[in-house]
Amino acid sequence: MWRPQLKIVAMAALPVLLLTGGMTYLLRLSSSTGAVVFSSPSGSAVPESAAVPGEPGASRSAGSSAGAAPGTSSSESPAPGATTGMVPGATTGTTGTTGASPGTSPGSTPAAAGSSSPPNNPPKPERATITVGGVRLDNSVPNDDRCLTFTNTAFDQPVRVVGAGVPDGPAFMIATESERCQDPDLLGHSFRSCDGATLEPGGTGCDSGVGVRSGGPPESDGGLKAVQYSGTLQLTLRATCTSRAGQPCASLPARFAPSSATPVEVTWTDPGRTRSIVVDEEPPSPSPHGG
Repeated sequence: MWRPQLKIVAMAALPVLLLTGGMTYLLRLSSSTGAVVFSSPSGSAVPESAAVPGEPGASRSAGSSAGAAPGTSSSESPAPGATTGMVPGATTGTTGTTGASPGTSPGSTPAAAGSSSPPNNPPKPERATITVGGVRLDNSVPNDDRCLTFTNTAFDQPVRVVGAGVPDGPAFMIATESERCQDPDLLGHSFRSCDGATLEPGGTGCDSGVGVRSGGPPESDGGLKAVQYSGTLQLTLRATCTSRAGQPCASLPARFAPSSATPVEVTWTDPGRTRSIVVDEEPPSPSPHGG
């Protein structure tokens, strides 16, 4: 009487056995071929070959990643039809792009940012100090014995004023552009400073004069204490020679050969002109012995 019931139970268990056998077959097939990858539903998909950031040439297998779901494939062979990300023609083991800048030929090194060719600097001139014999600036004399106007009528090129002084006067006497030597009524023209001036051939020139340095005796308008002192007001001049033609370049020593490629910068002092100044000084005390 139990046979009909056993037959019914056996009929009901048959589908379960078939399902179990099919799942077992699929799991074995997955572990042997590596073509099917199972992952945790909560995990993100990982490509078969992924480059490790910052390590060109290294790759990581999806099966060796930490935290991979049980049952994932450990084979490093890519699935049929899958791509590895390798650059065509690259050495085995490298992945990703070459990193070349746009427009850069393969194998060439990109130019450094901000680099440029060196500028074409003009040649640095050789320097010489000379004496220009017999040639001097034209020194016109205004209606005052302290002031002077310098004009370039003797040189064949522009000359630059790089200094002024009174080398043979008393220690307190200096070259200066006092208010008196800036008076247009006295000069007969608008004042033109000699400080850093460039005197063009036949140009308007520049104005200077003599005065008393700070701490010196006061200037005098006359009287018993008035004493007059004189000194030569001179300008130090400079020019650049690219040949020996004309003054001051013709006065260069023979060892110099100025040219456009090897210019020579010459410096000299103009002879200048004597200027005078009157200051107040205490008369010397008489000798107690009357001598």
